[in-house]
Amino acid sequence: HFVYNDETVYFPIGENVCWSSKQNGTYGYDHYFTKLSENAANYARLWLSWNGLAVEIANFKISLPNTWRLDYVVQLAEKLGIKLLMCTESFNCFNSVSKMSGFWNKDCYYNKKFGGIIEKPEDFFTDEGAKTDYKM
Repeated sequence: HFVYNDETVYFPIGENVCWSSKQNGTYGYDHYFTKLSENAANYARLWLSWNGLAVEIANFKISLPNTWRLDYVVQLAEKLGIKLLMCTESFNCFNSVSKMSGFWNKDCYYNKKFGGIIEKPEDFFTDEGAKTDYKM
């Protein structure tokens, strides 16, 4: 179970929202979070990756538009009493199978071909530089 520092119990009720469509941008979160709040939900899980909420993008650069979107979504959740679990990476970045939605060969910022530091996806788990960068 989850407990706050003051010993108050927190029981998360919500869902894996993940992302909003590119067309809807932050308006999607306005809709999702309002509906969650209206139905007594207090929790949502978000992916901070390719979906417009990734703070870090190609070649480890910071995206100011995505940072603004993330700030907006966090403030909205706070206003509506929704706690967030933020997933900082997606398996899609390391997926090199062309039939699937992976983007290792398209623009994964860990891929050496795009300015990253590793040659192949599995190196993410063993390369000291990749492990250090991920922890930063």
